[in-house]
Amino acid sequence: IAIDKSISNFKNPYVMKLFILYQTDTWKSKTSRIFFGIFDSRNKAIDIAKYNGLYQQNSNVVIEEITLNQFEEN
Repeated sequence: IAIDKSISNFKNPYVMKLFILYQTDTWKSKTSRIFFGIFDSRNKAIDIAKYNGLYQQNSNVVIEEITLNQFEEN
């Protein structure tokens, strides 16, 4: 099967990355997650976590990266 290179190099201008900020226990279990917000950059999520004192001795911060508007065939 021939693949047109112009199509394979196409980048969707509508693809967006979002970062979800959670605070969890030291084991980072999903059941202990507390949602704190959705941000358009990892740096903003880290700044908000620091500002709100989410980095503590008995807890961790998890920033989950999500890609929107992306279609892939497997």
